[in-house]
Amino acid sequence: MKYRDEILKGFTNLKFQPRNKQLETVNNILIEYLDNKKEIVVLSSPTGTGKSIIAAVVAECLNTLDPESSKFDNKKAFYLMNNNTLTKQYYNTFSDNYSFANVMGANNYNCRLIGETAEDCIIKGNFNSPKISDRCKGCLYRKSRLDMNTKSNLIANYSLFFVYTMYADRLDKRMLTVYDESHMLNELFCNHVSVNMSIKILDSIIRSIEKTPLKYGIDNYKQILYSYIRLFRQNLINKNNYKMYLEKIYETFKQLGEDYKSESDKSYSKNNISGYKNKNKIANRLLNSYMKYIEFNQSKYEFVVDIKNDSLAIQPIFVNDMFKKFNRSKYSLFMSATIDKKFIQTTLNIDNDKISFIKTPPVFDPSHKKIYFLNHDSYNYKKLKDKNKLNEINMLTSEILKNHEHEKGVILTPSFNLNENISNHIKFYNRKLKMFEQKRGEHLSSKLIEFKDYKLPSVLISPSIFEGVDMADDHSKFQIMVKAPYQSLASERIKHIMNKYPDIYKIMTIHKIIQGFGRSTRNDKDKSVTYCLDYNIYRLFNDYDNHWKDEFEVIEL
Repeated sequence: MKYRDEILKGFTNLKFQPRNKQLETVNNILIEYLDNKKEIVVLSSPTGTGKSIIAAVVAECLNTLDPESSKFDNKKAFYLMNNNTLTKQYYNTFSDNYSFANVMGANNYNCRLIGETAEDCIIKGNFNSPKISDRCKGCLYRKSRLDMNTKSNLIANYSLFFVYTMYADRLDKRMLTVYDESHMLNELFCNHVSVNMSIKILDSIIRSIEKTPLKYGIDNYKQILYSYIRLFRQNLINKNNYKMYLEKIYETFKQLGEDYKSESDKSYSKNNISGYKNKNKIANRLLNSYMKYIEFNQSKYEFVVDIKNDSLAIQPIFVNDMFKKFNRSKYSLFMSATIDKKFIQTTLNIDNDKISFIKTPPVFDPSHKKIYFLNHDSYNYKKLKDKNKLNEINMLTSEILKNHEHEKGVILTPSFNLNENISNHIKFYNRKLKMFEQKRGEHLSSKLIEFKDYKLPSVLISPSIFEGVDMADDHSKFQIMVKAPYQSLASERIKHIMNKYPDIYKIMTIHKIIQGFGRSTRNDKDKSVTYCLDYNIYRLFNDYDNHWKDEFEVIEL
């Protein structure tokens, strides 16, 4: 093993002991970077591998081994995750190590001076200002911003990273960027930079300026904003003229935002914190929206325009060359239990000579993750409108539940329509079984807590549990995946991907299937079985782009 000594030192520095072939995985990654001169490594590694520790050891070793490490001034790595819950978990893994910092958006920090969050911080980022109150000196927001470019390892969510690299340019370069759960990166980025305008947004702005008016009035602005609302209501915005109207709308946002910014600054100079806070919040919303629109226009995206009766959305298809704009490191490590080279290479437009793919072997015994393919019929939109076909799905589901009447399990559905159909059937024909159903408009979290707290045999049914849900041990012993979770073609963007990039559309579905299969086996002693009702799941599972077949024991019926 070429880099064994350096890797062991990296584990020692981080106060961890290597396990589960972590030494070999780190060594393979370092060889790709240092010997094969790759800039990007895509690491597909299942739950239980310890990907976070692998990534941190890679950063430690690169800081020692790379001849250009001095250029980065001991700034080792960014670690990026989907949300703050995950960043906190990541930070807790390394909380004993002073070189790690977790940075969140300003609205996650309380401000004792203004009585709300630090989103309206009155010192405006000038943390060395003599005006800083004694109450500010212990501020966690202030500390986090000072940590951003001083700590060796920075943990953040994707959204904050995009803002600070694309709009604010506030992050120094580092040796490595770790993109965790990177199968989600393309969707997260495209959602973040999409330009969205609607009656709801315009109406919200009108209500906010009515609540906090300008000194010289807002009537003229209200009339202009109402005129834009009428454009939507009269269906006057279309794909031929939307650019003209958006330019007018966002120019109004800029002018209104600048007026609010001017008055908020005057309030600040007079120490009127309340006036500053309220007007600054409106100014930031309008000016940030305007800057996002300008940024989008200046970028070379392949995009679609989706116009509905009351809204307009301009959505990028892929990250593409924008990766070069937000990337802040010499090396990039894309990690997930379900990620592959083709997906990253296509969605980020990466040259083949810059990228390599590493897949680690299964951590759990495949017999602990049995997959049963029960049906030989493909379900599509038309068939799911057929009452006979729906009845067939309901009967199959009921039979499976009878075989697990003393256990807890989950039913994964692709939509609330199918969710409701199956749920209603089970409630009517199996009244003894406790059902936890996620309903339309209901957040999954509360239903998930209820289900986990309930100790008796029961079932959770939801279209929202393919990813990010941990059902370890007795929380779930079986799963029913009703239909292949294709992304909805009601979205113009998804329709475009399916038509122009069919392989990526297929891979997105495979990723979601494999993620769904992994919800209920979460450790080496855990066991679960998954039943698949849709033949499309079987077909996609056996596709050449499914790199994860070896993680499961397949039983065809």
